[in-house]
Amino acid sequence: MLDPACLGHTTRYTLPEMTELTKNTRILLISFIPRLANQGLAYIAATLSHAGFPVTTLTVPQPLLQSQDLQALVNFCTELQPHWVGMSLMTPDLPRAQAVTAALQQARPDMPVVWG
Repeated sequence: MLDPACLGHTTRYTLPEMTELTKNTRILLISFIPRLANQGLAYIAATLSHAGFPVTTLTVPQPLLQSQDLQALVNFCTELQPHWVGMSLMTPDLPRAQAVTAALQQARPDMPVVWG
């Protein structure tokens, strides 16, 4: 049986607190899947945007990232200053996702990166 203690602490926010939280929380969503084929990421971006979160989406090129591509992505992320990054990937994208995650965490160790 699942122990409820393992689910962590739930924070409840008032409407003014939630409004303040959303307008100040920038989100970067990265896709390794071509833009037209990634409806899931589009739904997430639209939902977050509708809720008031500033959302930026980025599609990473299909070939394996070169070091200059990785550095350009890190520079973009550094300029954007997102509070967290979400990545949409499939199994074949795993090596690129690992490379991007490692580069982002090296540049911004405080920034959560979520895969899905």
